[in-house]
Amino acid sequence: PWNSFYKSSMESYLLKDEYIGGLYGIEARYPFLDRFVVQEFLNLTAELKNLNYKSVLDEYLLANDYPFQKEVKLGF
Repeated sequence: PWNSFYKSSMESYLLKDEYIGGLYGIEARYPFLDRFVVQEFLNLTAELKNLNYKSVLDEYLLANDYPFQKEVKLGF
């Protein structure tokens, strides 16, 4: 299934990312193209994956003492 991941749209996205990155002199990195990284994520339990809503933002806001309401989604 990896060769047709997302019905081969991945190649199209990568070409666009490479073009934009090259335009600004930025080397683009794609850690989620590594089969082993993706497979390890898929093997995680649902409880672990969903431990925090947007966990990266959650950790950043907590580390910087930014006031926010946990588990509250606003907007659309």
